[in-house]
Amino acid sequence: MKSKKPSAANLNSSQQPEPANPILFLDRNFGRHIVPEILRAQTDLQIEIHDDHFKPDAKDQEILAAIGRRE
Repeated sequence: MKSKKPSAANLNSSQQPEPANPILFLDRNFGRHIVPEILRAQTDLQIEIHDDHFKPDAKDQEILAAIGRRE
């Protein structure tokens, strides 16, 4: 049985969705301001920082699992 949703390869260029800007998650080692602000100014990446999403003492396992679930 064929899928009802066409793959991106079968869409012509006017039907293809715009690609989302990739998200770059920065852990606490990069700080809250200087590095994130430079990256936001110099790239098209969506910059997310640790402290906006997690407690300062969050374990790596918690952080990586949460980030891995994001789309």
